[in-house]
Amino acid sequence: MLKITNNNTFDLTDRYDGEDYTFPAGKTVRCPVVVAQHFFGIGNPNKMPYLSRQGWARHSQEFDAGMLILNNFAFEEIDLGPQDDLALNAQGAAHLQSADDGEGETDGSHEASSATLPKNTRPTLTRRLAPA
Repeated sequence: MLKITNNNTFDLTDRYDGEDYTFPAGKTVRCPVVVAQHFFGIGNPNKMPYLSRQGWARHSQEFDAGMLILNNFAFEEIDLGPQDDLALNAQGAAHLQSADDGEGETDGSHEASSATLPKNTRPTLTRRLAPA
């Protein structure tokens, strides 16, 4: 499961497996990894098909501009505990949920995780470090 923060000035709504997913501007939501792979190309070094699909880059001359938009999404891997599992079951795992408490926002105190994605893959997946 991922927490995805949309740092763009627009909402993104897309569809996967018959379910709509919305990433509101300035908000953090939970999202299954497979959905993020489909929308953003997580784990795939070739981002052009995803940029084109979202309408952010229709051809290679727009690649850099499209990557600026894609890089405004922050991804954080999260572990679901028993309480989170219950919340997802009650609300349905296919619906995104806002993290109104600010949990999952990137503040620079994260360590890049290479367990899920190659280090050179953009956008970067981060893992929150436990306080010392």
